[in-house]
Amino acid sequence: MNSDNFKISSVSSTALVIEIIDPSQFDGVFGIGSYVKVPCRGYVDQYVVGVVDNYKIKDTQSSDPTVPTASPSFLLDVHLIGMLYGKAGKYSFKRGGHGIPLPPNNGIAILEKQELDGIFATDLAVADRLTFSSLANNPNIRVPINGNKFFNKHFCIVGSTGSGKSHTVAKLLQSAKDSKSSQYAGLNNSHIVIFDIHGEYKSAFDGCNYLDSSKIKIPYWLFDGEELGELFIESSENNSYNQISQFRHAVVENKRRHNTEKKVYFDSPLKFKIGEILRYIRNMNAELVNKKGGKIPEDKQGIKIVSRVPNYFDKEYEFEKVNADFVNGPYTGEFERFLMRLENTINNPRLDFIFKDV
Repeated sequence: MNSDNFKISSVSSTALVIEIIDPSQFDGVFGIGSYVKVPCRGYVDQYVVGVVDNYKIKDTQSSDPTVPTASPSFLLDVHLIGMLYGKAGKYSFKRGGHGIPLPPNNGIAILEKQELDGIFATDLAVADRLTFSSLANNPNIRVPINGNKFFNKHFCIVGSTGSGKSHTVAKLLQSAKDSKSSQYAGLNNSHIVIFDIHGEYKSAFDGCNYLDSSKIKIPYWLFDGEELGELFIESSENNSYNQISQFRHAVVENKRRHNTEKKVYFDSPLKFKIGEILRYIRNMNAELVNKKGGKIPEDKQGIKIVSRVPNYFDKEYEFEKVNADFVNGPYTGEFERFLMRLENTINNPRLDFIFKDV
């Protein structure tokens, strides 16, 4: 490569503009994203390194018709990223370019594989390198990272739909697993847990311990009040406050019933029976009270239900308007949609891991 074909047009603290006088000599050799090195004047084996951000065409045509036609030249905008030191495969790289000496016009070149390897592997011992990716514009350049530092921090992989986020995660974890049998000595006590919401990763990891809803059990009574509300209550409904009030009351009383020796609150992680809660709400939604009998609930056989708790937990009563003395209870007919949602949630096969065998 003839470096005399490069000519520096301008220099700043963060960028260079390099003119390529004859672009035909570099056809296919470089492009946007290519790495360029420029030797530092008066320093041996020290180079300024930059990345080609963009380029523009410089028109070299003359308005004088007697002047021979000349090919246009290219102007490369090079963003400076750091300094490269060394030679013959032993390179080190430092970010930034404070105190960069004015570069000469000769010796400018596109970085070769050994030099790029030196940039990306600087300060990484062989035993610390975890490699799962390549340089975007050169797949032959592998880019290692320090695996222990990488996995000891939070990181996120973002991208639009279909851009390859799931593939990237799988490739990263596969590389970490495969590196255990190579020179990489990190991740000695690593444990990987993937929450595979959409079932994308099972085929990517042969022999993994795969747990789905048929193999796990999460008791609903471990949920706190907010989580129970999200499962069962529709806050946008007009009577949601009545639903919340009676649901909370029923859950607390049912916990007291089954945990007699403990202090009970709505958020207490104590066992209760969702089937009894459902029965209670059904009774509250259907009950009739006798207005001449102290407005005490009364079923169609005339049996007075003096205490709703625990009676409404144990039995689903049949209410019938025997005469004009029987009127609706405080919540009669209020919970039709609430009951439908309770039943659908409890019987949803996708939630068997929560409600099965209730």
